[in-house]
This record gives sequence, structure tokens and C-alpha cells, in this order.
Amino acid sequence: RNTVEILNPDKLYLSDRQKDIENFDFIILRFTDEADTQTVLDMYLNDIKPDGKLTRGLYYRGVQ
Repeated sequence: RNTVEILNPDKLYLSDRQKDIENFDFIILRFTDEADTQTVLDMYLNDIKPDGKLTRGLYYRGVQ
């Protein structure tokens, strides 16, 4: 199986869109800054929408 990793300078957040990803078997939270780990984990556990610049990635736009 071929896979592709797409990088984006904006943080990808789906913490407040968990109904859209509830059929996933698992999710991976990848951190570039350990200081954000607890905050981001709390956001996912409590369905909190993030502040600031973010992306929804290609989850809604699709890949061609």
C-alpha cells in the first residue's frame, strides 16, 4: 500500500469535529512542541475548539 504524508505550516485540529472522525479506529496526535501536549490532549478529550490559525487539512477538501 502506498502512503503520502502532506505537511502544512498550520496546525491541524479536529478536536471540535469528533463526530466527523468517530468512525476512525484510532487517531494519532503528533506534537512538534511538548509544551502543547497537555493542552491539545484536553481539547480532544473535551471537544474544545482551538483558537488561532489552524487548518482542517484535506479531510474536508479531499486530495486529487
